Amino acid sequence: MPKPAGSTHAIVEVHYSRRKTVMFRTLSILSTLLLLGSTATAADSFRYHAPGILAKGLGRTGDRTVYFEQFGFPLQAGPKYGDARAFANSQVYSTAGGNSVLNYAYPWKDTYCEARSWTMPLCPGKTGHQGVDIRPNAPPAKGLVHPVLAVADGVIIAATPFTRVEIRSMDSEGPFTCRYLHMSKESIVGLKVGATVKKGDTLGDVSNIMGAKPDTTYHLHFDCMRNIDGVAIRPPVYTSLVAAYRRAWQLDDLVSDGKLGVDQQREISEVVNDQPSGEVNTSPKTWQTKNYGAITPQTEPDGWPQYIKTWPGLDLAKQVRDSKGKIIPTLSNDQSGVGLWWYWLVVRAGFNTSGKMTFRNLAMKYSGAQTTADPSVINYLTNYVGAGEGGGGIAKLYFPTPPKADDELSLNDAETRWRIAQTVFHFEAGRAVPFGRSAFDEGVALGDRLIAGVADSGVTVPLVSSPAEPAGTGSPSENGKLPASASCAASNIEITRQQTSVKLSGCLSEKLILEIVGLN
Repeated sequence: MPKPAGSTHAIVEVHYSRRKTVMFRTLSILSTLLLLGSTATAADSFRYHAPGILAKGLGRTGDRTVYFEQFGFPLQAGPKYGDARAFANSQVYSTAGGNSVLNYAYPWKDTYCEARSWTMPLCPGKTGHQGVDIRPNAPPAKGLVHPVLAVADGVIIAATPFTRVEIRSMDSEGPFTCRYLHMSKESIVGLKVGATVKKGDTLGDVSNIMGAKPDTTYHLHFDCMRNIDGVAIRPPVYTSLVAAYRRAWQLDDLVSDGKLGVDQQREISEVVNDQPSGEVNTSPKTWQTKNYGAITPQTEPDGWPQYIKTWPGLDLAKQVRDSKGKIIPTLSNDQSGVGLWWYWLVVRAGFNTSGKMTFRNLAMKYSGAQTTADPSVINYLTNYVGAGEGGGGIAKLYFPTPPKADDELSLNDAETRWRIAQTVFHFEAGRAVPFGRSAFDEGVALGDRLIAGVADSGVTVPLVSSPAEPAGTGSPSENGKLPASASCAASNIEITRQQTSVKLSGCLSEKLILEIVGLN
């Protein structure tokens, strides 16, 4: 880091003539060293996860391309602004509540491709978050403002009441546009479409505005778009922001040949168990554990609910932890994983097998929030059915007519619950389910049997995993029953083990019966 004018070396070489002068100059040396030490310490504390390591979703872990090499940083940061810091991390899958001071800390974590329903061709799951979310130096407080700065020279092409500011710029690769979202309304009233801005100019202030009202956390959402191979897309900006932030702290930006180099001191490069590599053939956590609904108790296994402790196919030897350090129950087969989700949905979340649910209610149950306005609820709901009243989101991939947020859906209808499950499981994994309809229906049947009382009998029913099969294989007909072509070896059997007798009803395949009685 360059020394300021009047360095310690120059001061030390001054000839001392009087004791008072010596004391004065000694104090000057100490204060200069303290200043340098303070700035160095602030810079050295900066740590960040490698590109593509996300709190939730599939990221581009192999892509270190710096798509925008000359960015300024979009928030005040570094010694120029009194050692102000900024924190790139998730606004939804964070370690604490949305605006908790615990979220204003290093290390950074990429949020490009984080689990969302936006179509994103560069994301491994083809859907995801469009940019990077950045918290400013401190949480919101009365009288405290955090200016948002232009990252490049350009022309304003949008400044909306929804507090979206968009600027068109130019670099050596051609034109590009960048968006700055969630600023306060009053801070952007002076911006005019067609006006020019310079790199570092103040555009507005960080806020929590989304959809023209306070409806998100206190942060800046930042993304950019440019043509790549003739196609307009939103490329990753995380590497560009890391480089810009390093420059703001007077650190080498480590950009060489258009790539972000690795800083062994500051970068957390290892990919932990729950972070897929970004390639389509890697397994997200819900696939590793076959816990497709991501049903995760907030305690260690000793404190798990009894229904999970005794769940058929539970594998305690394999411990996969989520981003908050909680163990995700691992199941040995697809049916057990589906059944666990079905049990949670019907019993723990309070929906009945013959009842109705809405995606808004489901989002409330998954988030654990108390109000529908909570950002985590909005995130779940937006991914499920799209923004506003719905009719889009992931559900559009599975429903002929995409449901709205408050449309009632019957859990008693086999086809509807299959579509609901595909929507939820796709969101949790960032991709379509790896099993077919027959495995799903067997999982629901298992859940129904345990709901009816099998779980209290102490009988463990082993199952085997079905391989991935084409969608619709063995699918029930419109009335929910298996077609004649499906293998239905029995509709009612009774199993007696020690002092317990258990009756299992419903269509059971020959393979499943043999597994239950231990002959296969």
